[in-house]
Amino acid sequence: MSETILINRLPTRTWNRLGVNETALTWEDSADLGSEQVTAAGQTVRLDISGDGTYSEKRVDIHAPEGQTVTVFEALRSEDKLLVRTELHVEKDARVRLVQIQNTAQGSLLRLETDGRCAENGQVELIQILLGRGDVYSDGHFALNGTGAGFQAGIGYLGQKQQTVDLNLVVDHWGQKTTSEITASGGSSRRHRLCEPRRLYRDASPGAGPHPPGHGGHPRYSRRPCAGL
Repeated sequence: MSETILINRLPTRTWNRLGVNETALTWEDSADLGSEQVTAAGQTVRLDISGDGTYSEKRVDIHAPEGQTVTVFEALRSEDKLLVRTELHVEKDARVRLVQIQNTAQGSLLRLETDGRCAENGQVELIQILLGRGDVYSDGHFALNGTGAGFQAGIGYLGQKQQTVDLNLVVDHWGQKTTSEITASGGSSRRHRLCEPRRLYRDASPGAGPHPPGHGGHPRYSRRPCAGL
């Protein structure tokens, strides 16, 4: 059954004139590709994820136990429409490094839904390498719940022809002394459409920080609007 879904929603509506508060996609029932459970502390795990059929879905659950490090590579390929849901659970003093490599075919569509929660001093490093020819819609949401938790993202993309790259990234700073850094850069052809990520600061507690310049302890986010280049 086909339905229209809204993805990559902004937590607070803005950019109304440009119409980029969310993205509407038509989606159908997906073939279940199963799930992967990753808890191999201190090891590097590679997952080759390929779409199967017109619509398909894969789930990945990554758990970093207290004081341990987990590194996961997701190699993503599809000829059609593929949804990959990845959940990260980072316990106290643990670290997860997630590398997502997109190499999808022209005319395909890849949806990435990546969510994570960090306990005290938990750290997440997200690396996205988006070099495939298909459309990409990446929606990330990370909660820094514990004191000293941190998030770092590095995103590289190459937009070609009429390809769409829509990157939506939210980092909630709930804990004290939490930090985050997001870097996104790449190249595109003239007709490529890009939405770049933003950060959301929701922690108003007196001891929280650091916050961006001018942040007075109230919720704040920034996002570059979509641009047809």
